[in-house]
Amino acid sequence: MKINSILTILIFGMGVLLYSCTEEPLEKVYQEGDSWNHQRSIKGLVVEGQIGKASVTNTQDSSLVTLTLAPSMAENWDWSAVGIEYLGLSWGATAQIGSDSTLNLNNPEHTATLVVESESGKTREWTIQATEFINPVVGSWAIENYRFSYDDYNGWGNSGYDENLYAKISSAQAGKDDIITFEPVKDVKDGMPYGNYSRTAGDDGEFASYVVNDTDFAPMLAQLHPGEGTYYITENGNGETILKLEMNSGKTYTTSVIKETGESTVQIHLNPTMRDLGEIDWDNYYGTYTQLVSAIDIYYDLKLDQ
Repeated sequence: MKINSILTILIFGMGVLLYSCTEEPLEKVYQEGDSWNHQRSIKGLVVEGQIGKASVTNTQDSSLVTLTLAPSMAENWDWSAVGIEYLGLSWGATAQIGSDSTLNLNNPEHTATLVVESESGKTREWTIQATEFINPVVGSWAIENYRFSYDDYNGWGNSGYDENLYAKISSAQAGKDDIITFEPVKDVKDGMPYGNYSRTAGDDGEFASYVVNDTDFAPMLAQLHPGEGTYYITENGNGETILKLEMNSGKTYTTSVIKETGESTVQIHLNPTMRDLGEIDWDNYYGTYTQLVSAIDIYYDLKLDQ
């Protein structure tokens, strides 16, 4: 009898335990109309004309979403009605506006407020702040200077800085009157704004030649290539602005740093891709060929063509 009683108690206890495990632990909470879910965050935001991803800051002191917008990418741009393409919220949260709605950013700070309500009914006010994308190269440009610096670091005098390339290679002068055009950004691909690129010959109808000692230095010196293609604005590993060119011919180039030097001037640096100290001409150590294979920097000074 004693053993049967113990078994009965154990079986009963196991039954209670199994029953309790099948109950929904949150059922009572929902039955009473009070949710445990207080999350009211913005997880993502995409609007028309947006470049790159939105930056979301969610702390005790700040609920901020920052965007970079390029009005040139949208037809009939209106800061008072910027279309929302995607609004991602915390699970169960809602907002008074959503996808296919608009934001009114028509104020000097380009800001708007958005209230997000959690499933439990708690609210948080978010600030949406936009900055206008400034394209550093948009426009048609005339060439003011084309310069390069070189140094083989041997300490024997084979070095020079900001040398006039046209004075070194006479056949390059044919390209001095070329016009280089970067049209307004028209879209974004892989996070990079892009637009149409072209380089056309000037009044002489000729492009530069960069042959020195039977070696064509065009792969290095003609990186802003004649013809038409697409340019992409991106950054290098240091966060500095650079360009990528994809020519219609299939050739591709990546520049070095882009520097704005004035309201209507810009400096575009190229990578010294043919630097090779193993190619130094020891029979003409101070000649142009040796200087080019010792190149450390190449750059255009461009001015907006009025």
